[in-house]
Amino acid sequence: MKNKKQKGNINLYLKFTLLFLFIMLLSGLIVSLLAFIFSLISNKEMGFILRALVATTVIGVLLTFLVSRIFLREVNKLKRGMQEISEGNFDVRLDLKHPSELKSISDNFNLMAKELSATQILRNDFISNFSHELKTPIVAIRGFAKLLQNPNLSEEKRKEFLDIIFNESNRLSQLSSNILLLTKLESQGIVIEKKEYYLDEQIRQCILLLSKEWETKNISFNLGLNKINYYGNEELLQHLWINLIGNAIKFSKKDSMIKIYLEESDNEVIATIKDSGIGMDTESIKRIYDRFFQVDSNNSAYGNGLGLSIVKRIIDLSNGTINVESKIGNGTTFIITLPKD
Repeated sequence: MKNKKQKGNINLYLKFTLLFLFIMLLSGLIVSLLAFIFSLISNKEMGFILRALVATTVIGVLLTFLVSRIFLREVNKLKRGMQEISEGNFDVRLDLKHPSELKSISDNFNLMAKELSATQILRNDFISNFSHELKTPIVAIRGFAKLLQNPNLSEEKRKEFLDIIFNESNRLSQLSSNILLLTKLESQGIVIEKKEYYLDEQIRQCILLLSKEWETKNISFNLGLNKINYYGNEELLQHLWINLIGNAIKFSKKDSMIKIYLEESDNEVIATIKDSGIGMDTESIKRIYDRFFQVDSNNSAYGNGLGLSIVKRIIDLSNGTINVESKIGNGTTFIITLPKD
């Protein structure tokens, strides 16, 4: 892209240089020709020629002025468009057609405006969603804390309200942690602090860390984990497994089974996590990596819709891939592929 832009600039400079040289050469030829003609003609004929030259000069100046006005009008459109962008109006578009260099600038300008508009929409959506997610637990904590001030409240109700405050506090803490982690990952360009460790053992440890969640629902696991020595960032991949296995537990039915397989080839590691939960429709699958998107909005208390955004970013940083297969009522399967360095 950079070489293409440089080539375009060189072509523009070359055109102007050749145009200047052509005008200079043409001017020299005309002067030489006039000098030769003047030496051959009479005074009467000379007056006629001079009047013709003055008329031609005036016409030339007018034509030059008109051409310049057309060119400057296009440049002024570009100037006004840039002014609109600087004032935050990313909906402005240009349609510059001549010369060809301005057409290229116009196309690049429209592409830039489109990208800025999309970024602005994402930013506004993020602020709106974050504000909503932040407000919900705060309102709950404040409301139940106020109820606890009632001296006639029974011990049972008091314990119930304290549990709600505790859970909402945890939700708020998790939201803050996920926002910080996602922000850190999005500003990170490469994976650092890599080391060798056993990927199968890490997955087992993540399952144990989530034991409270799956024991409550009496969920069992079918594990097919090959022993794999992997070179990567252990902390990042722990976030990956915690989120994916946590989601599988979250959306699985009671007394169901989650299947997790881990295998490798010469160049990559493949992990498969399959649950028997509620599943997703096609539209939900398209949006599952969007920030704050939740498949089941009625169960939004289960999470904040950032887990799979974090998963996708970790996969991208690791130069891997993630695919999902799901149908309503038939569970969901995530297939993760990680390259072996």
